[in-house]
Amino acid sequence: MDPDERYLREDLASIQWHLGENNGRWLLKDLQWPHLYASVFAKDGREFTLKLDCCGYPRCAPTGHLWSLDLGAPLPREQWPQSRPDCADKPRSVSIVFRHRGWSFAGKALYLPVDRTPLKDHPRWKDLPSAWSPDKGICQYFECVHDVLHGHDYACQVDRA
Repeated sequence: MDPDERYLREDLASIQWHLGENNGRWLLKDLQWPHLYASVFAKDGREFTLKLDCCGYPRCAPTGHLWSLDLGAPLPREQWPQSRPDCADKPRSVSIVFRHRGWSFAGKALYLPVDRTPLKDHPRWKDLPSAWSPDKGICQYFECVHDVLHGHDYACQVDRA
């Protein structure tokens, strides 16, 4: 087994990962090395699956995007999480993290300091307290996404109706 895969499997077997699953924060769906499929649950209970490329793990951050297991393809844009419309004057973390335009990797990576792709575009991000840390591992990535999906600007499904 590839050492990168072994490290990831160890992290997925960790108490921290299982606590996140047991607390309804995230859920492992599949691991087909080098791709990890896992879901994160939003504050309205919606489940968003991510497909992460974990090559180089843990020294390199994973990179990934929203995924539909049913389609075996990226999640259709109309099903992506959105910011609440009444948050126009506040930081719009949901619309920034799940960008679909205005960035060369829009839709192919999450705009977070724990994702490998934007970290390459923003070398200063590595100095942020929230930047990818090999010591924190895969749970750090899922914690960041979970925090966004539980933030003040996340548009719950009922908010969209």
